[in-house]
Amino acid sequence: MRHARKNGHAGTTGERQEKTAMGSNVDSTTLVAWWGAVVATGVLIWDVVKWRMSGPRLRVTVSPNMEFLGPEIRDSSRYVIVNVVNTGDRPTTLTHLCLGYFDSRFQRLKTKLLRKPKRLWYFSDPGATSPLPHVLNPGMEWKGKVNQSEKLNDRKLEELAKAGHLVCQISHSCAKKPTETRIVLR
Repeated sequence: MRHARKNGHAGTTGERQEKTAMGSNVDSTTLVAWWGAVVATGVLIWDVVKWRMSGPRLRVTVSPNMEFLGPEIRDSSRYVIVNVVNTGDRPTTLTHLCLGYFDSRFQRLKTKLLRKPKRLWYFSDPGATSPLPHVLNPGMEWKGKVNQSEKLNDRKLEELAKAGHLVCQISHSCAKKPTETRIVLR
């Protein structure tokens, strides 16, 4: 049986133990093991963060009440301009531009996880700089437009945006759910 001496050395084996700040005896291999565990955990957390942040990341903005100006433009209509920028590190393919309608904020929050609005309209030709489907590389931008006075079933887009919550949804090949942003008309 080993007994510790008062000078900090172990009994018969001659192993050296170090005193920690808390006063307990911990040998150097235990400290190295704890240090390795902390570093490995930090590296694992960092890898998870990098994995979650990798891939395409779309930033969708909408600009309502836009008019086109120029010497040869005779269109006095107002448009909602949809701007999509890939801020991620991989390309993706934009597949759909849709507008969705929710009766109220509560209905939108209730179905936020499902992203299934009360009404949904698909735009096959969003008057874009490039037609859909379109490959959007990292750092690149895609623009589309929707006429604000266009009738969606029985009501104008402007009326829907003022009566409830109108959202623009962009679907792309690297996500199960579309990227969504609200259209606010004043």
